[in-house]
Amino acid sequence: MEYYEVLTCATLVIAALAMALWVRTRDFSVILGIAVLYYWSLYGAWFLITDKLGGSSGRLYGYLEAKMFAISLDENYFKTLVYYGVFIIAVELALLFLVKPAPPRQATGRPLWVSHGYLLLFATSAGLVSYLLIRPYISEALQIGLSGYKATRDSSPYFSIHQVLNRAALIVVAIGFATLCSDERPRLIAAERRHSTIAAYIAVIGGLFSFNFVLGNKNEPLNAGLVACLLYIYNSRRLRVLSLVAAVTAGMSGLWLIDHFRAYPLAEVAQQFASLDFSSLLGDSYGLVNASNEPFAAHFSMYGALAYHIVPVFGQSFVSLAASMVPRLLWEARPADVYTYYAASVGAISGQGYTIHHATGWYLNFGAAGVPLGGITLGCVWGGCLNAYRNRARAASPWGLAFRTLAPWLFVAFLPNLIRAGIESYKALAFEGLLIPVTVVALAGWRRKRSVARSTVAEPAVSLGSRRGLGSARAAARAGLAPDRQTPPPAPGLQTS
Repeated sequence: MEYYEVLTCATLVIAALAMALWVRTRDFSVILGIAVLYYWSLYGAWFLITDKLGGSSGRLYGYLEAKMFAISLDENYFKTLVYYGVFIIAVELALLFLVKPAPPRQATGRPLWVSHGYLLLFATSAGLVSYLLIRPYISEALQIGLSGYKATRDSSPYFSIHQVLNRAALIVVAIGFATLCSDERPRLIAAERRHSTIAAYIAVIGGLFSFNFVLGNKNEPLNAGLVACLLYIYNSRRLRVLSLVAAVTAGMSGLWLIDHFRAYPLAEVAQQFASLDFSSLLGDSYGLVNASNEPFAAHFSMYGALAYHIVPVFGQSFVSLAASMVPRLLWEARPADVYTYYAASVGAISGQGYTIHHATGWYLNFGAAGVPLGGITLGCVWGGCLNAYRNRARAASPWGLAFRTLAPWLFVAFLPNLIRAGIESYKALAFEGLLIPVTVVALAGWRRKRSVARSTVAEPAVSLGSRRGLGSARAAARAGLAPDRQTPPPAPGLQTS
């Protein structure tokens, strides 16, 4: 029973600190992020303890024990629960200490105007290049009867580039679509609307989802969906709650479809899809969260490090992180990351993929002291993103404005990836999670600024009383938007488009 006791105490403290964070920040994204941390850290423990005490939770995680190691309710598992609890609590305490108590939906300065065309162009180009890099392996999967997931996973020397481009395409199109769905007086990001833009987004989103469905990728669509939902919530002054619920339901259904079909050979997917019972899709989509084995794989890793008495390798992750800045094509024998050390220490089956919890990564570098240190570090990075958003009005450049606008939502969306990897995952957070999307959005704002400037100079003189000028004035009045500070003032006698 002591396992239930420590798990209950940790959960109550985590919940109390989460409530304190809500009172201080009134920020839904913070609560969502804490829920993500808990789901991939301690949520699975409730079911595992039930099973080990003779009950039956109905969770089918036994294959993980067969491939990795069996879990026993012993001193090592007790420490595992304590370490995960300490890790999440350290994150929350760092946030409470650092984050300024400003309402997240306050007036935060002018909106960043962007070009939908540029966002769509980037997403389409990145998605197409990503597809071309992996296309030979998709064809091979069709020929030899493999699933797209098995045939493409780490099979190409360009697999990492494919992943970066695929994730970037999905996140950028998610940002654009959330902007498109926001109301007429957006707080953060705004763009001109056309009927053709809606059709273009539907086509690009459909193509990217189909691509990831074939590959069996769940993480990338999940990241993009979280970004889209959070940006829509904070960008809109008036939320369409029913539409948001419908979008979340559709997203969960899409993730369930990917999860359900990822193990089938590509040649059989069409046949299996035709026989699918769509009447149970909604319930099965809920089961993706409630019955998924996601909470167990990362949860196991701390127990493995303790049970196998793995000796910490002080700072190896930081050496690997620094070396990873050099492309593997130029330095094939780069220092291994801590995950490789962990897999070798527990006798992992060669060729079998595993997951290492972020707290475990810190433990493998610095021992028990690394667990709270890792939590504090994660909380500081998260708090920095939140404070950057709260100081959004101080941005001095389009890139700075884009970063301050998007940083909190991009960080929370990347948390599932960060929590299931070691310290080395901060590189992916910096480049894939923050730098690439922020830069693309900043360039989309710069491109719009230039296009508006050109149209201002090129247009003939139009009276403000003309039909077009009157229509633009009325549209601006209805929207209630302040003049766009990024757009240069019109020349005398000219009407901006």
